This record gives sequence, structure tokens and C-alpha cells, in this order.
Amino acid sequence: MNKKKLTKNSVLTVMLMISLVMVACGAKPVDKQKNTSLSWKIPNDIKTPETINTETLQRAFDEFSWESFIALNWPANKNGTPDKRQIIGQKDTKAVWEHWLHTTDIFLPDGGTPVAWGGSINTADYCTNTVKTPDKIKFLRKGKKVSDFLILATEPMDTGPLIDLNGQYVQYEINLNKNMYDYIKGHELYNVEGQQQFAAAKKTVNFDSGTNTSPDSPGKVGAIMVKAAWKVLGKNDDPSRFHTVKALIWSNPAEKGDGSCRVENVGLVGFHIAHKTESAPQWVWSTFEQVDNAPETASLPCDGTYNFHNCSCANCPINKMAKQPWNPDKSGQTPTQVTRIVPITEATKQLNTYYQNQLKQVNAHTPWQYYMLVSTQWPTKPGDPTSFQNPDPKGSPAPMVLSNTTLETFTQGVVPQIGTSCIDCHFSATNSVGQWTDFTYTLGMASKKIKKEQKQ
Repeated sequence: MNKKKLTKNSVLTVMLMISLVMVACGAKPVDKQKNTSLSWKIPNDIKTPETINTETLQRAFDEFSWESFIALNWPANKNGTPDKRQIIGQKDTKAVWEHWLHTTDIFLPDGGTPVAWGGSINTADYCTNTVKTPDKIKFLRKGKKVSDFLILATEPMDTGPLIDLNGQYVQYEINLNKNMYDYIKGHELYNVEGQQQFAAAKKTVNFDSGTNTSPDSPGKVGAIMVKAAWKVLGKNDDPSRFHTVKALIWSNPAEKGDGSCRVENVGLVGFHIAHKTESAPQWVWSTFEQVDNAPETASLPCDGTYNFHNCSCANCPINKMAKQPWNPDKSGQTPTQVTRIVPITEATKQLNTYYQNQLKQVNAHTPWQYYMLVSTQWPTKPGDPTSFQNPDPKGSPAPMVLSNTTLETFTQGVVPQIGTSCIDCHFSATNSVGQWTDFTYTLGMASKKIKKEQKQ
């Protein structure tokens, strides 16, 4: 986006300009009546609606979210590419994004070179016990979505374990696509020394933006981050309603665990997608959940079965963290009583039904029909977030608040900037040397290099 656009005060005017640019680049208008096929192709950017207003743009971004969710969860080949011979929903298999590297494999404790793309780590370096596991099993290493670095680096954020009705901790992971991996590795941003050199050269972190196809360009997918929440499947859980995998769960000593590992069947319950695009330099923030997670506060008292809410416990404190000390290895812990503070809009519910029906047409028993979009946050005034000429570097996000009951359980609310707005929160992200990092906190995980003689 050029700087002239940043001086416009009218959201409608700015959006109209974006529309004209995108149409000129070959973007096709959205046809609400057209039955869009499920596709393995990750969308590069939104399809500009014919009529530009907040409602139509929200719809366009929500469709972008669903198309991204479907493509990222498409069945993958062994090398992580989408298997074009299959369709999502035919059977529950390892998804494309699950082949991406976990942040822990990129930002190593010794500041060394990241794991090669497509490679795997030695789980024996983590587990204090010996566990026989299948090759390249999912390795879950976090019992908290928010790291201690984030708590210290930005606004106060309540964070702690989310405990399901079986008394088990929810597990989390953050994976980056190859676009982000290549940028981080290519600029040696995976350790403190590399970040210091980058800053000293007066360079600014600027990940690639997704661009639509045009007569002059084939288009490309931009930088993408995925954050996922998994619950251990146990008593009263119906595995057919979850995307399930077998995972090795590490009892992280940094989270008061004993360092041991165990193999469990886990089900996907929360899913964030952050994608930087040309129309959204403040990134597009999409969040999905398994439909049984929790009731809306407005619908209480409830009558049903949920993953994180006991309808029989009318006096249970809502959205409150467990009292410390936390112990991920203790069984039968008190569950977290979760409700959704901000209701899902009717428009989003209708869109969810549309895509869920498409998935059911592929397979009436597919677990993917049991996932829903909560909403998509996007900048209504997009522009260069680092420009001093930009009066609103955060881009005036819409909707103003967005929360996932499994990923922002304890920070839900209706007041922006207090952990309830993806863009507002991630705008504050910095790396290990205090440099702004283009809306990702992952660079703050970098460590100093440890020389070989120091390791011995």
C-alpha cells in the first residue's frame, strides 16, 4: 500500500481504493450464490466484493478464513504438500500444516541453525523417560498458549493451563510455514546475535505478503502462523467429532512438569491462522474452534455436553485459572469452567453452516463438519504499520475484539487491547533485542549462541 492511502480518513474510501487495486490485479468478485468447491489451494488474499462496505468485507475475510482452514487441513503427502488425489473429509489424515516446523524446532535453546525443513527432532533430547513412538509423531511441548516472554513483554495477560472435564491439560503448538521459516533462517533471526546484526544494519522485520494472481504476477502465499490447541481424548469424549492424531506429550519442566513423555490420542479444539496479505499488512487473523467447546454466556444456564463446561455445575467460577501450584502430571484436576463471552454473529453462523454442509457432502461422518469459524479480524485502514505518516499503524481492526475459548480463555472480554484483539496485541511484538517483529512474538524465543566447548 502506498503512503497516500494512509492519509485517508474514510474507511469506505480506503477500502474502495483497495478494491480497485485488487480488481486491477485480477481478483474476482465474491458471488455469494456460487457453490465454491473445496480446494487444497491456500488463498493468497481476499476476493474483493462487488459492493464495498464493512459487512461485505467481513464476509470476504470470513470466506478467506474458511478457504484457508480447508486448505491447511487438506490431507498431506509424506513431504507435506497437499495430496491432490484426495479431498478433505474423505478420511482423517495428517494435515498440510502439521508438516510445518514447530517454533521450538526453529528457535533452538543453543541458538543453533534450525532443524531442516521437513526434518524432525530427536525427542530423546527432551524426554527423561524412554518411550517408543512412531516416526515423526506429533510432539506437543506447551501447556500454556502464552509464553512467559509475552507476559513480561506486553500488557498484563492472564495465562495458565486450560483443564478439560477429564482433568487433563490442553496442549498447544505454534507452527510456521516455509515462507516464514526461510525468512527467519535467511536473516539468521533464530538467535540473539543474528537479531543484533540485523538491527545494527538498520533492517526492519518485514515478512512476505500474500498477493493475488495478476497479468504481471503469478501471485503467492504470504507468511502464515498457525496456533493449535489439543485436548487429550478420554472419558465421555467422542473421537468421531474431532480431528485426531496420536501425539507425544512432554511434561515441560518449565511448566512444573517432570520432563517425562507419554503417548496420547488428542483431538483438535482450537485453531488460529495468521496470514500476512497485500490487503492486510496488519495480517488476517482467523480463529476456529471445535463446536462442542463451550456455551455462550448469554445462553446460560445450559443443557448439553461440552469439552470445557459442565452444565450441572451452576456455581463453578467461569473463565478462571486453576489455583497454583500447577501440576500437569497430576490426574483428576479441577476442570476449567469456560463460556464464550462474545457471541458468534448470525452471519458467521450461516457461513459456518454453508461450509460444514460442503464437508458433510464429501463424507457424512467427517470430523471436519464439527469445526466452526468464530470470526476474522482484519484492518479496515490497512497501510504500512511502520510508517510515521500512518495515523493508525494498527489499521483500525474489525471486529474490535476477537477471542478463542481455548486460546484466549482467560482474556475474553469486550474491551479492546486487553488481550482481546489479535492485531492490538501482536502490534507490540518484539524480538530478543527489543526490535519490532511484524506482528509475531515468535522471534522473542531466540537464544544466544552456545559454543561447542561450552556445551561439553
